[in-house]
Amino acid sequence: MINDLNKQLVVLNDCLAQLERENQDLKLANTRLTENNDQLNKEVNSLSTEKAKLKNIAARLQASAVKVETLKKKWLSGKETGTLRAKDVEAFRISFAINENHVADAGDKTIYVKVTGPEGTTLPGPGGESVFDFDGKQSKYTYKVVTTFENDTKAVEPSIWKPAETLKKGKYTIEIYAEGYKMGSAVLDLK
Repeated sequence: MINDLNKQLVVLNDCLAQLERENQDLKLANTRLTENNDQLNKEVNSLSTEKAKLKNIAARLQASAVKVETLKKKWLSGKETGTLRAKDVEAFRISFAINENHVADAGDKTIYVKVTGPEGTTLPGPGGESVFDFDGKQSKYTYKVVTTFENDTKAVEPSIWKPAETLKKGKYTIEIYAEGYKMGSAVLDLK
């Protein structure tokens, strides 16, 4: 009987050794799978971040057909006419269109218009100096326009900006911004 029990004990010890080897193999496989899973989770997070970044870039609105006209009134007729003489300019008529974008969210959009003079300073609008967020910083703007965007190309109602002071000779840059990025720009050279 002791011999039978010893034989059973040997068989059980062999079985136990086999199970311990299988357990070690399973622990090793589990470790590899956990490492692979962690790596895949990191890649998923990285791709999700990249996807969000690319969607944000794709959702940016772009301005086209940016047009800046200078205005002055004729004394006798009272009609508005264009001029390139800085001292005669009474106002700018700024018009543009927002391009089609089906990635962007439809709805009301606040558009900031920045008129920069030849000295490189932003010219103030009717309410004085105002700021908006651009590239994580505060930037001055001349005036703002609110328009409804419906994912299709849309011409924004032309706006008129009257400078507070007589303009000087030089290049004037008109930049259009929305949601913290630049949509478009135009340059006007006054004599």
